[in-house]
Amino acid sequence: MNDYIQQAQVIEQRQVVDAWQRIESWLHQHAPATLAKLRPGASEAEIAALQQTLGVQLPEGLKALWRQHSGFLPDPLASFMLGQGALMDFDAVLSVYRQKMLLQRREDELNRQRGGGDKFTMWRAAWIPFCSFGVDCLSGLCLDVESGRLWYWSEYAERTVIDQKLMGFTRRGCSGHAGP
Repeated sequence: MNDYIQQAQVIEQRQVVDAWQRIESWLHQHAPATLAKLRPGASEAEIAALQQTLGVQLPEGLKALWRQHSGFLPDPLASFMLGQGALMDFDAVLSVYRQKMLLQRREDELNRQRGGGDKFTMWRAAWIPFCSFGVDCLSGLCLDVESGRLWYWSEYAERTVIDQKLMGFTRRGCSGHAGP
């Protein structure tokens, strides 16, 4: 890995940690009950196991986020990110990911049966869900580990680019919690 990429990853990690420290500070002052619902950070071993199970290399920013907090404790009302989303725990990440990849495999089979023409993409292996808009995980946010783009997804295969990078989203989320 070249020096430029390593430096960019270190900067991304630091930016995520700084943003989450500001969010935590705001939560401590204004919403301590919400702060108490955040899970502790994931260990390096837990993150490595998640990467292994997903079969993708997670970006440093997402790993830094999960080192801070690996989701919310069970709470049907837990939400505080932009769009009232909640950080997903690893079990929810894996469950949504597996479900979406199963749907894609079924779609791939339908595409093969149909022959040529347009192919529909339900989900890609590079899309990692990390935030859900509800306890049922029927919609949320995922990070495309290839492009770095942040996407909105739903159970109806809707997708919209939310941000070009995780840091843009984290900064906006932080600005809503950290005051002027």
